[in-house]
Amino acid sequence: MDAKDLLNCCMASAELHHKVMAYLETVDDEQHAVATIQDLPVDIGTDIFQRLTFDDQMAIALTSASFMSLMSSNLFTACEALTSSFGLSFKGVRMMQTATGTAIAGSSTVSLMRLSGFTPGDIDFYAPAERGRFVVSFMERFGYSVTNKDTQYFTVRGIKQIWILHNAAKQMINVIECRSANPIHTIVTFHSTAVMSALLPGGLWHAYPSLTLSQFNMTTRDRFPFPKSLAKEQKTWGILRKYRDRGFMWCFGGLPDPHVCGRDKNCPATLRLSDDSECMFLRLPAWKFTMQELVQPRTCWTLLGEGCKMGVLNTVGGVQTVGAENDTVRLTL
Repeated sequence: MDAKDLLNCCMASAELHHKVMAYLETVDDEQHAVATIQDLPVDIGTDIFQRLTFDDQMAIALTSASFMSLMSSNLFTACEALTSSFGLSFKGVRMMQTATGTAIAGSSTVSLMRLSGFTPGDIDFYAPAERGRFVVSFMERFGYSVTNKDTQYFTVRGIKQIWILHNAAKQMINVIECRSANPIHTIVTFHSTAVMSALLPGGLWHAYPSLTLSQFNMTTRDRFPFPKSLAKEQKTWGILRKYRDRGFMWCFGGLPDPHVCGRDKNCPATLRLSDDSECMFLRLPAWKFTMQELVQPRTCWTLLGEGCKMGVLNTVGGVQTVGAENDTVRLTL
């Protein structure tokens, strides 16, 4: 990062601009050419870092332990704000997640990546099989009560049942019980890549971070945009429109850009693992376990059954996951 880049970073703040200008006056021209954000005084570097986009912060944090620690603290603060806005204690939520294996998913986790337009109207808690009732009991301790219970959910096949809860302020929480022992098995069968993310007790996990941060969304349903039963898909279509209205570009059935099918990590024909190099895992502070340990039992999947043919709609689809007992289950979408 040279002097020009530093100035570009601080144009939005007159105070920061003056700080950087004062710093640049104390170093010579040779230092300007090699200066990085790590070379700046701590207060200036931190101020610039906090103003960057989430993906720029990730890029810098991967090269600096101090900035990674700062980003981890930022995530913790954002998680506290999210849960407290629904009358929950984040400390209590993490303890419940650790005890039950529950994950938070949906637009609330996307909002933690600081994309514009994401103000969640509810929080979705995905509980492992036979653990849903425990999560409901936890929510009841914070003044929530069950107002409805669904036994059918057409957009995701890995769901067993759903409890819809409200508090006195009419805030809504959904407790979704999965058919698998690992909620990630269900999350990778979601309607599109943007929401294939989860807030786990140890941090934020995302299967397709580069697509989502670019606000590019790829559907996992081969029947889109022509569903066999539109009546059953009204909820999913509403979700798709919601993400379109938030600025996401859509691609049905495959990546539009040239790539090697079956090898590019974002290609729907590529076999993915829940702990592979494309997955993002931003650790929360004071969490000693690795992503590999956190996402066990391991999940593998493909978004479509055949090559995506570089954007041509694929007519054969499916999602393949590895279950809790390492049994392979094929879910035809």
